Amino acid sequence: MESVQDFYTSFCAGIQDAVSLHRIAPLFWNSAIIRKCSAKCLGLNGLIFLGSIFFFEFVVMPVIHLFGDVLSVSLSSERAADISTDYYREWIDSIVFVLYQGLWMYPIYCISFILNTIWYQDIADDAYLLHHGQPRPTAVREMIRDELYRAILVAFFLGQTMLSYFVPFVGPFMSFVYLSWLYALYCFEYKWSSHGWGLEKRLAVMEQHWAYFAGFGCPFTLATFFAPNFISKGLFAVFFPVFMLLAITSDPPSGEGIGTLKVPLFRQSRWLSLQLLRRVSLLSGIKQSKQPVKRPPSSK
Repeated sequence: MESVQDFYTSFCAGIQDAVSLHRIAPLFWNSAIIRKCSAKCLGLNGLIFLGSIFFFEFVVMPVIHLFGDVLSVSLSSERAADISTDYYREWIDSIVFVLYQGLWMYPIYCISFILNTIWYQDIADDAYLLHHGQPRPTAVREMIRDELYRAILVAFFLGQTMLSYFVPFVGPFMSFVYLSWLYALYCFEYKWSSHGWGLEKRLAVMEQHWAYFAGFGCPFTLATFFAPNFISKGLFAVFFPVFMLLAITSDPPSGEGIGTLKVPLFRQSRWLSLQLLRRVSLLSGIKQSKQPVKRPPSSK
């Protein structure tokens, strides 16, 4: 029971840190870079990206339907109009939707992804400098290796999150929890990277303090989980700078009983990533170096 109480306390601490907006107010007050980049993120993702979705849904499509109904009635008899209206509406809706997705939403999503990546890094760098001081340098070779491994591992973990949704009865709940951990990793890895931590150390901290990170990612996941695809992506891009700043100013709780039960969150993703890397190394003829597994840190 004491362990359950500890995990519940850690989970609640994560939620509390994820909603403690007062902690990041000084960062906005003291940094013009954070204010400027956050405003750019809000404008691009909130006004342009999400605004385009609602404009298409509530303005463009109703206008097209109105003109289609008028044209159908004017060119055919009343009975034929009833038949042709539904047929042509579905046909026109499909064409307009494909054109809208292909010519506007996907291009703007790709552009926003690139710009967001730049702005997020600028926000994180300045916030870390204000809150923690100078970041610790990381060797370029090690950084590239970690980023490649991270991209593969995160892709597998995301696939695991999506597949878990289809598990009977508990699927949506499992997917929600997995996504909370993934969002927490996204938010905290900017700070951990500036700490000079390698990927294995980051994952070890996640697995050691799994309850805290599930709680931290919970509010972020609630903001995006139940929204449609593109709306969910837009909401993620709008809220991410806030939760990233909250992560920079937060740490898992430490103390007796906290983090004593390690949960291997990334075991399957690690195994699949290593299998893929081994296959690639065999095909390319590059010998994969074996590195000792790093022990999880006892504290930050």
